[in-house]
Amino acid sequence: MKLISLNTWGGRLLNPLLQFIESKSADTDIFCFQEIFMGDKAETDSHGVRLNLLNEISHVLKNFQPIFHQAPKGSLYFLDSKLPVPYGVAAFIKKPIQTEKIGGFPTWEKSLIPEEEIEPSNGNFLHFDIKTPPENITLGNLHGFLTFKSGKGNNPTTFYQAQKVSDFFESCRESTKHILVGDFNLHPQAESIKIFEKSLRNLIKEYNIPTTRNSNYKDMERYEDYIADYCFVSSDVKVESFKVLPDIVSDHQPLYLEFY
Repeated sequence: MKLISLNTWGGRLLNPLLQFIESKSADTDIFCFQEIFMGDKAETDSHGVRLNLLNEISHVLKNFQPIFHQAPKGSLYFLDSKLPVPYGVAAFIKKPIQTEKIGGFPTWEKSLIPEEEIEPSNGNFLHFDIKTPPENITLGNLHGFLTFKSGKGNNPTTFYQAQKVSDFFESCRESTKHILVGDFNLHPQAESIKIFEKSLRNLIKEYNIPTTRNSNYKDMERYEDYIADYCFVSSDVKVESFKVLPDIVSDHQPLYLEFY
């Protein structure tokens, strides 16, 4: 199977993004997207994001089953305004691949960071099982917690998030093959990454990926913030290929995984 994970940057580069998705759709089984807006109107807001991005991607991926999970209600995406429409993460599964046990949960607790003046952003997790008889594969699509004061290092909520997601995979006894992808909003040296590594292979580390960002991310050099996106797999997932694709369709680069 072939999987692509991408933080869409809210569809700011809409035409290149949709063209990329369409060009990859014939040869891709699963798309996992972060930063997906779920409004009804085809509008661009003052920050350049497409407010109905979920619908626009669905129109391109007509032969795929869309599943999605909203971020916690009331969370802030930008520092200066509440979202006018729901947003979250989404996956598109090529038909006729069957899915089951679809769900999701928020991955941060405001009580753990009382010093934060505004609501943290993101922190949502979508999970689903792919039925590939005689076995199931459990996949997770994470847009990780981000606090504006603590950044992408260590804080109580990033530990909470990592442990909660790890505990979920540990509870998935029906499937032995586990895959976790997404924009984690964590530096590679963050202690929370080690929690995932206790039970999963870190392909970003194994394949010596130097960056998952590009020049559209203006603070990359300033903060030496080169890695945000990850792919973790259990030991019994056979990795045929893993790489960062060169296409510039966001301020993140797409991750490509071929596995069986």
